[in-house]
Amino acid sequence: MGLIALVAAATASACSPGLPECDPPPTPLASAPDLPPGFPTPDLMTFTLQREAGPSSVVEGYWSGDLEEAYEGWRAAFPAAGYGVTFDEIETNDAEVNFAGGETTGQVKMVQTCAGRVTTSIIIRPD
Repeated sequence: MGLIALVAAATASACSPGLPECDPPPTPLASAPDLPPGFPTPDLMTFTLQREAGPSSVVEGYWSGDLEEAYEGWRAAFPAAGYGVTFDEIETNDAEVNFAGGETTGQVKMVQTCAGRVTTSIIIRPD
């Protein structure tokens, strides 16, 4: 039993070195968020909140995995859905992917503060 726990801890640390274990995840939305037509929704993304901020829509959630996976996943998802990537950047514990398409512009902001989950905030503005 001790060996299994040790292997599991080592695996989580290797995926997200130096990060603490995550608290239980936030509750997912009861239904899909209201997104622009054709907006990508990667499989590892769970949406937890949607709110309006003036003319913009903000959708929050989390990616199950590490920051690099989330960054690469979103960066690949936009062109595959017919959206353009206008800027992208990854740093040690955060990343951004800006997009344009579907009569909108916006940003996916990703922050990893615990092992195995990336907090994600999507701002969608009308074009």
